[in-house]
Amino acid sequence: MDRVHLIIWLLWACMNVCECEPAMFGEVSSPQYPQPYPANLQKQWDLEVPQGYQLQLTFNHLDIESSPDCYYDSVTVSDKVLGKFCGRNSTDRFYSVDKPILATGNHLQQVFLMNDSNHESHLGFTAFFQAVVCLHLLIFYKDVKQISFTQQF
Repeated sequence: MDRVHLIIWLLWACMNVCECEPAMFGEVSSPQYPQPYPANLQKQWDLEVPQGYQLQLTFNHLDIESSPDCYYDSVTVSDKVLGKFCGRNSTDRFYSVDKPILATGNHLQQVFLMNDSNHESHLGFTAFFQAVVCLHLLIFYKDVKQISFTQQF
């Protein structure tokens, strides 16, 4: 019997001490999605993929209360600030909900802020993230022109 307890304890200790490798992909959704999201809440996700990859985030659906500069409800994606989204759009002219967002590294933070109302019953969002490999090749011509090429796998 003592041997069984020792084995169980070792398995428990290993599972609680060993760190898991970050996921290669995943999905995040607003609270209660696909039902309307609740009012007066802040939710944060810290997304991470393994070292050596970049994190790419793609919104599958976005329906958040619209307001100027996303003042009331918003989802902010950052590894500094990559975009602030509400309604069905981005407030940032460089990022579109229709295009993937590529982090500069292997992690980013996503924050969903909701004010005290959701009168129109907006559904919130769902987004997919994945690890991507980006190769940056620099080619120099003899007249010192530089071209940058990025390929995703």
